[in-house]
Formats: sequence, C-alpha cells, structure tokens
Amino acid sequence: MKLLDRSQKIYDAVAFRVQETRQSGPRNDTIAVTLRESTLDADTLSLVLLAENHPAITTVYLVVESLDRFHQTHEELVSQLDLLNLNIEAVSYRSELLQTALIESWITFIRNSRDLLYHRFLNSDPKRNFVQIYHGLAKGSGNLRRDSQEKQREKRLNSLSYQKPFLSRISTAVDLYTVSTDIERFYRSAADGIQPALIQKCGYPKYDRLYELIDSEGAKPIVPKETQRTLEADDVQYRILYAPTHRGSYGLTKLFPFDDFDIKTLRAELASWNAELYIRTHISEERAGTYDDVVDGSVIKYAGHSFSPSSTEILPYFDVLVTDYSSIYTEYLPLDRPIIFVKDTGTDYFRSKGLALDYGTYFPGPKVDRLNDLTTELELSLNDNQYYADDREFVAKALLPDPDQQFLASVMQNLSQ
Repeated sequence: MKLLDRSQKIYDAVAFRVQETRQSGPRNDTIAVTLRESTLDADTLSLVLLAENHPAITTVYLVVESLDRFHQTHEELVSQLDLLNLNIEAVSYRSELLQTALIESWITFIRNSRDLLYHRFLNSDPKRNFVQIYHGLAKGSGNLRRDSQEKQREKRLNSLSYQKPFLSRISTAVDLYTVSTDIERFYRSAADGIQPALIQKCGYPKYDRLYELIDSEGAKPIVPKETQRTLEADDVQYRILYAPTHRGSYGLTKLFPFDDFDIKTLRAELASWNAELYIRTHISEERAGTYDDVVDGSVIKYAGHSFSPSSTEILPYFDVLVTDYSSIYTEYLPLDRPIIFVKDTGTDYFRSKGLALDYGTYFPGPKVDRLNDLTTELELSLNDNQYYADDREFVAKALLPDPDQQFLASVMQNLSQ
C-alpha cells in the first residue's frame, strides 16, 4: 500500500509539473496550506483568519487528505468561514484541483517535512514558494541528544545536510522555515541540519490570532455554537484545561500518572472550588478510550477537536492550564495565567525524546507527581493568577515572538528579499 501511495504521489507531481508549464505562474493574491489530519488546527485556522485581514490575499486553498473528514469535523466552522471576505476552498490530494491550487499559489504553507514532497521537488517556477510552519516549540532534544551525536560520530555521519545543497533540495525543497526566537532558530538548525539562512523569526499564526482575541473587543472565537455557550456560561467560577502531549508510537497518554490518583477525590475538589476541568488530548487519541473513565460531563468535560479544532480559539476562556511538557504551554503564555506541569518523565517517550530546554528554567510553574500536589497547586493557582508570574515573564521573553510582529507580513517580506 505504501508503494502504491508513493507511486500515486509521484504521478500526481509529474502531472503538476506538466500543467505548470502550460499555465501562467502563481498569483500574488493566492496561498495554500496543508492540513494535518484534514483538520484546521491552531496555526492553520489562525492563518486563514490572518489572510482575511491581509489586503493582498483573496484566495486560500486548504489541502486535505479527506474532504469528507474535513467537512464532518468543521461542519459548523465552515458556515462561519463562509462569512469571511475571502475565497476558501478545500482540495484533496490526488485531485486535479490540487494541481490548480499549487499552480496558482505563490506561497504554499506545509506542516510536515514530507507534505507535497514530490510536487516541491518538481516545481520549476522560482516565484512559487514553500514555507514550513512547525507544530510549535522544539521541546524534544532529538538529534542534540548525546546518544544521537555518538551514533553520528561512530558512523562518521554529518547530520548537517545543508552542506550538501543538492541532497538538501531533494529531501526538503523548502524556501523558508518559520520560528519564534533565536533559541528555536538555533535548535532547528543544529538538530535538523537546516541552513540557518532558511530559518527566519516570523513567529506563528496562532500567536497573532491569540493576541487579537486578547486585545480586540470585536474579535470573536471561531468555535461551534455549543462550545461557545458552554465556555461562556456563568454557572461556574473557574475553568481549567488539561492538555497532555502526544506520544505517537510510544503508546497512549496516561492522563493522571499518579500512584495516589483517585477520580472521586479530584471531582470532589473541583466541585468545592466551583470549577470545571476540560480534557484535551491529541486528535488521534480521541477514540482510544484515554479519558472515558475520567470525563463525566459535569465537573470534568471533553474539550477535544469537535469541541474546537483550534486550541487558540478556546485558550482565553481558561484560568489555569495543566500539561506535562506539551508545547501548548507556550501558546498559553501570552495570557499570563498559571500553568501546572505534571511530571511524567519515567515513560519510554520521555527517555527517548528528552527535552531540549532545561525543565526547571523553561517550564514556568510547579511540577507535580501526586494527586494531592496537583489539587494543592490548582487551589493556589485559582486563588492567585500571579502565581509563578516572574517565571512566566522570563520564559515568555525567551520563547515568544514579538507581539508586534505580524506572521504573514514577515513571511512575505522574507520571501521578497
């Protein structure tokens, strides 16, 4: 199946190359963006909303694996997006419309290194650009780990592929990589072997959107109506979001990895504070039973991707964020509200991935490994939104883009130079 899929992608890319020679070059008012798992996540939904506010952009193509899944997931959101002063069209891989989208788009934003790989390699028009938006802060130590570097030395390998431009072109074919800060720029270059000149501090669309939701009275979240009603209900005093990291092939997430965990105790504490806890796992774990024994619809609720495909749209509604080491904590930093970190460092995932940043310095909040500690820190956080404020301020300055920086304007400026 993998061989067949690869053959189909190569065939589609060749068809794109043929069509490209027969049509005029890309249009300056058109962009495309690939979606992870056919879902508008924090960055891609934010990018669409930023495009509407950019006077030069009139058309956005959304490249998805499955049109059916896209429309099912975004049934309510699509009706809201239709009201935007923007032509938005979803196109699927292995369709002629994809060729049209890529031919017309002067920037195609990709989310994964292998998105449209063969199309990118066969692209011959220098006016057509491919820009990679990373998923978020590079927190895993990856190729910077000592064991990885030892293997490179033993095999006499040079991981810096940008020293071989042709090989780099085959493997990436990206014109620009966007990051938030110099810290992330250094990490991406050193760990992934990317030429530093290709990595620029343009920020991420989700930060622009979050600042808009925070600062603008007229900005309304793009979420299902029931989600908005739930989050704006005045029957509770506090809302807490728990969003653990995704472990991929390393197994399912264990929401509360505490020896003393007792769901009745947690529910009772939440009720005593007049608080609700919302669980948001990775989209691939939503039907895996990860939270079936936890969510009760009363004090502990679901906040997954049907609740809101984009986490950015709902973050301002929460008083405290709980996570382990998911990069969502950096997205929450602009709100300057308490963050609690669940210590879950004994897993195969953590031992393999590690952390690129010091856990004590760049994860600004209390670290808990027992339920009793979690409830204690939650109560302190709910009663004092300045809890760990100095630590958050330091990390925000180190890891967040400049609030005045505009993602689309920065990308366009870099590509025009």
